Amino acid sequence: MSLSAHTSCSINCFYYCRNPLVRVPPETTLPDPLENSPWYGETWVRYPSSQSRLPMQHPFLFKAKAELWSIINEFSVFAFNRIDPRKIIPPPDVLPFYSRMVSWFNGLPEPLTPQKMAFPHQLMLHMQYLNLLMGILKPIRLVPDWGVDNQIPPPESPVEAYQNTLSCYETVIRLYYLRHGFQAPNSFLVNFLGTLAQVTLDAMAANKDANHSEHLRSTMLLTVKGLYEQGASHYVSKVVFRMFYSLMRKEDIQLFKRLTAINDEVSDDELNGPLKHPVQSDWPAYNSSYNEVARPLSSAVESLSLDPKGGPTGLSG
Repeated sequence: MSLSAHTSCSINCFYYCRNPLVRVPPETTLPDPLENSPWYGETWVRYPSSQSRLPMQHPFLFKAKAELWSIINEFSVFAFNRIDPRKIIPPPDVLPFYSRMVSWFNGLPEPLTPQKMAFPHQLMLHMQYLNLLMGILKPIRLVPDWGVDNQIPPPESPVEAYQNTLSCYETVIRLYYLRHGFQAPNSFLVNFLGTLAQVTLDAMAANKDANHSEHLRSTMLLTVKGLYEQGASHYVSKVVFRMFYSLMRKEDIQLFKRLTAINDEVSDDELNGPLKHPVQSDWPAYNSSYNEVARPLSSAVESLSLDPKGGPTGLSG
């Protein structure tokens, strides 16, 4: 099997909580990007205000992504090949995967480090890493320690690791917005924005601190704005936008309308009525983790996909 097929299988199996069909990566190792960059190919860009061309650093990105997804594939084999895949994995068993992912992050080549990342695909790599890390930490996010006696534990406890990962995740998404905006089509953004929107909704429901609530409100508006703008390019993002839009508080919806041009672009019937096409997707909605029964997107938006008489509003999307 090719490396691209292996990595694609790895990421899909993790998100769908399924036992991977491919258990190990290809035996052939990837060449060193510094010594054999032509093997990967490269893309160069030149901005109108500059005479110089800039490399997109594709060789480093390709190798880093393949290594990260290989770790996740191993986690999926371990997690979903158990007798009871819904049982929470004890922190000591999560720790090796957590440590390997942190080591991967600390070993990123200079062009991909937080200090140097600038292009969309570089920021997306960090979103992917943090999103995956949240996925393996979420079930143990309230555990105060790793529970290991025969080794030195990481400086961060599981609860600290999850909270710090979430903070970094939100920061990278905000950086992406500030540098590139959300208008350009990017289908992977739907998953990342949807995850942050769900986490923020859950935090808003549980939080009573007024100052913190304003921060959460800002994050919620940002993610929904991103989903709305991505929805101009592909239908899935439009569906996910409608799902979270329907869950927002009335005062947040009013503020969202004031901050965007949505009133000029979309009618109230399109915002509050049924979707134009029913959704038949088993993509897991964003409020579950591997230890929970995933709610597919088709179920999450079922009330939006049917007309008042209970019939489908169109063909499957």
